[in-house]
Amino acid sequence: MNDNIDRPYFSKTIVELESIADSYFGDGNALLSLAVELFHRKTQRAVALRTKIIEQLSELIAQGFAWPSTDAEPTTNETPIFIDAPSTGLLGYLGYRVGVTGLNPEERCGLLDTVYSHLLPQLNSIEYMNEWADPRTAQRLRKMAHSIAAFVCNAKRRRDPPQQAISDWEDDLQYLYTKYYRGQYDFYWPNTSSY
Repeated sequence: MNDNIDRPYFSKTIVELESIADSYFGDGNALLSLAVELFHRKTQRAVALRTKIIEQLSELIAQGFAWPSTDAEPTTNETPIFIDAPSTGLLGYLGYRVGVTGLNPEERCGLLDTVYSHLLPQLNSIEYMNEWADPRTAQRLRKMAHSIAAFVCNAKRRRDPPQQAISDWEDDLQYLYTKYYRGQYDFYWPNTSSY
């Protein structure tokens, strides 16, 4: 992952991020970019700032500011599978990446822990965010598991499947299953082995 592109605030300290947040507290686009960076940080101060920013983003949405576009150009020549989904999903927007150029297992699991356990920034539409439900709920875990399973199934359908990405996604599904699902929930856990 190229941190300069995906995470423009990667090299900033928490003090610098707090200062930037204060300077741009009315700018939804700047705050959203800061929130994405803070999903990769685990200190108590970073979590507090992320929560403050997400609450402010919710306020700005209620006031009606222009939300950033999620339009994206196709990246492959393969025939796309059209589904009713936003072009940029929440996990991807927050920096979840797999495969050769993706995050390492510890970083991916840490980000998935944060997504499961904390408030999320608003992305795409209210209907889309309703699918993600509240933190630490069966609905949130179900959405995460089914999203990752869909990535696996779509990748396995490709003419030249990205094996490292598939392996990473399946490892992450197993991580979520072991840590959060087993013994706590009873909804249907997705199966990716039939593809």
